[in-house]
Amino acid sequence: MQTLYLNSISKLFITAVLGMALLSGCGGGGSSTTPPSADQVAYNAALANYNAAGAAPDPVAAYNAAIAEFTTFKNAYPLSTRVDDAGFYIARATHELALIDLAQPTPAGSPTLAQARIIYAELINTTSNRADDAQYQIGRTYYDVANYSQALIEFERVFDTNKYPAPSAGDDARYYIGRTKHEQAVLAEAVTSGTGAALFTAARTEYNQVLTTYCPLSIRCDDAQYQIGRTYFDVAAPITTDYSTALGHFQAVIDTYGTTASVADDARYYLGRSKHEIALLPAIPPAVPAYTLNDARAEYTLVLSNYCTAGVPLSTRCDDARYQVGRTYFDDPTPTVPNYQLAINEFQNVLDSYCATVIASACDNAQYFKARSIHERALLTTPTIDAAGLESARTEYGVVLASYLLSSRRDDAQYQIGKTYFDVGNDAQAITEFNKVLDIVLFTAPSVGDDAQYYKARAMHNLANSIVLYDNARIEYAKVNVTAYPLSDRIDDAEFYSALTYHDSTQCAFEKTAMQAFVTKYFTSTVPGTVIFVADANVHITDLNISPSSNSQRHKACIP
Repeated sequence: MQTLYLNSISKLFITAVLGMALLSGCGGGGSSTTPPSADQVAYNAALANYNAAGAAPDPVAAYNAAIAEFTTFKNAYPLSTRVDDAGFYIARATHELALIDLAQPTPAGSPTLAQARIIYAELINTTSNRADDAQYQIGRTYYDVANYSQALIEFERVFDTNKYPAPSAGDDARYYIGRTKHEQAVLAEAVTSGTGAALFTAARTEYNQVLTTYCPLSIRCDDAQYQIGRTYFDVAAPITTDYSTALGHFQAVIDTYGTTASVADDARYYLGRSKHEIALLPAIPPAVPAYTLNDARAEYTLVLSNYCTAGVPLSTRCDDARYQVGRTYFDDPTPTVPNYQLAINEFQNVLDSYCATVIASACDNAQYFKARSIHERALLTTPTIDAAGLESARTEYGVVLASYLLSSRRDDAQYQIGKTYFDVGNDAQAITEFNKVLDIVLFTAPSVGDDAQYYKARAMHNLANSIVLYDNARIEYAKVNVTAYPLSDRIDDAEFYSALTYHDSTQCAFEKTAMQAFVTKYFTSTVPGTVIFVADANVHITDLNISPSSNSQRHKACIP
């Protein structure tokens, strides 16, 4: 259960409580105590209000009130040993206010992270006992807005032994050096698979250093163990080994730190995710996956039962876990109508339980996959496709477009609307819908652009009834290429159907050339069946070699 400053606040709160206990209970053990001084009472009151501000009905007002209290304290007790602490919390409250402001749709611009940095810097430039904490927090002000290069510089300064011989914030700084490199790795992988490998390794090294240097006393121990697992899970093109290694680290969080650890819910959730991904990876026969979708579902269910019931702090993973339960039914390699109905029930549960008043992280996904489940269920009906089911799916996809304006599922939903028309042979309307996906005004860089382009060409192919129209379809197939879509798995499909336009227009000579080129390009004897259309292309070539005769019904009508 990770919120932005949960661990840091807990750490500071524990320190404050211990400090209060020491101040009020020093000495030899009787019932006598020394009452706290007036400055300590004032400081404790301000600190209590600061600690409660994040959960206040109006956190902005609460943090501003805390700033005012600490400022009053500094003015009233300029010689107090708590003056530097008060200054630190003024900076922290300013920091929190800046983050709240940045999260608004239209930030007001005040206060700013730059203002927080100035206050932190005032502590660094003195002999304050908060100097290393302030240095660490300056790093956080950069990390919090994804300025990772500057964040690394600031976090490393915590380990300047000339300034901070024994920094109390060393575990936090080391952990966030790992988090920063981790984030950089994820960004690199998002651009090009494999480019984040060195950064993942570097992040892992930092997390391990937290474990070996600061544990078991640091509150960052469970976080570091969890994040090591994430460095394996987050690899862009993971394999069974990566997921299995990740799984071991997530299990270690629970085994070592218990089910009440700050990230126990995250670890349990990613245990499910790891088993889920392993279950979906193709296993080389006769081997079978080490985990099944049922195994993954069991882990998600534990998240729901342990961290999402009345009487316990609610995990931020509750909606995600419920959504993933639905995905275990949707992702079944042998789907059935009942499976899809179970998936629909789970996705609807997410929408009803978590999305009625706020938009939780899984709402758009749940809505999209509810539509997908209805769509897929409609395609399974026999003897004909359930047209009413496709209409219902279309409506649900429309909800994604209308209700989740910032969702990454919007282009997927628009594409699937096109598929609902294509699937019942309404090719003209399908083309209209696929064109919306390809409209750069509507979707700047659609993740399903290759799919939309491919099925637009397929729909044009279906409608073609002249040489010119077949040529037009072929032009559209040619747009699915490695230049436009370098990672697309539709390229070979498009090339086969492009060759098929010659067959359907009875241009046999062109067809034979195109089919032979396709087989030459994609056939491999070492991995047969890699491209599914190679066998079909060979059948066409064989028939063309027989060339029109009673033995070749397929090509009797060839244009000379």
